[in-house]
Amino acid sequence: MTQTPAQYPYVWRIKATKRADALPTCAADFLEHEKARNYALRTVQMHDYHLARFIAFCEERGVVSVHDVTRPVVVRFQRFLFYY
Repeated sequence: MTQTPAQYPYVWRIKATKRADALPTCAADFLEHEKARNYALRTVQMHDYHLARFIAFCEERGVVSVHDVTRPVVVRFQRFLFYY
């Protein structure tokens, strides 16, 4: 029996932490908001995947709070994706 994409087991990459301003916590809140607004499951899963990549990029560079994310950080991430 073939499974549809919505039936595949999905492991969420982003887990909330205790810090309210931590990137994973804010991303998890964003994903919960999308689920509550009835976004398509696949859309929320893709946002989870891409946000997890951005959070990993930020953590490698010492950016752990949403207040630390600045325009230069986003530009570096875009450049990283271009050359990846």
